[in-house]
Amino acid sequence: MGGTPLDHTLVAMRKFLPEFNRKYNVEKSILTVITDGFSHSSDLLSKDETEHADIKAQVGDEWRYNSQRYILDPYSNKTFIYEDKSGDNYYSRNDFEHWTSLKTRWRDLDALGHVNHAAYLTFMETARLDFYDSLGFSSRNSGQVNGIILASMNIQYHQQVSHPSDLDIGQRIVKVGSKSFDMLTSIFIKDNESPVLSGLFTLVSFNYKSNETIPVPDIIRDMCREM
Repeated sequence: MGGTPLDHTLVAMRKFLPEFNRKYNVEKSILTVITDGFSHSSDLLSKDETEHADIKAQVGDEWRYNSQRYILDPYSNKTFIYEDKSGDNYYSRNDFEHWTSLKTRWRDLDALGHVNHAAYLTFMETARLDFYDSLGFSSRNSGQVNGIILASMNIQYHQQVSHPSDLDIGQRIVKVGSKSFDMLTSIFIKDNESPVLSGLFTLVSFNYKSNETIPVPDIIRDMCREM
């Protein structure tokens, strides 16, 4: 194809994924994309500008030479400015309601002298279990029948952390389905407003005795606050 149509593929999935879920009665599907790099730019800039007046209105008269990336949704025939929201300031402390504080350990470091990427997963697991406890799903009760299990996670690393550091881990439920929900997590260095890491976790309500998924409890639904 002479390029990497990553953005175009993601836009197309807006149509195909819902159809797939309906056809096979899937409540929540996970899209995995393997790419050889950043998406190539859209060919929108070579089109007649009257066809994309909305882009011109957003970026001004220099829209043809602007380095901003654009996406054309073929199903709605609308154009969108691509916004990179993965930067350090995307999430702030005000976005979170439940907090856990931890200290880094010497064992968390790797050969490069900073906290290894895998250590953050343990930090977030500890914070997640604290959050479960606050909801009444005790991680320390081996006889518990109903609980929550991890289905998937998407992690973005924003900056490195040295040792020793005091960390604050914020969590927030941002989406609830019938049997699963999404939790947003960010890790901050104490007294720092920019996160060092952000993660989105998909969690499933589960009955350990019957080995089946169950409806999301009302207490979780009540705590949901979408972004």
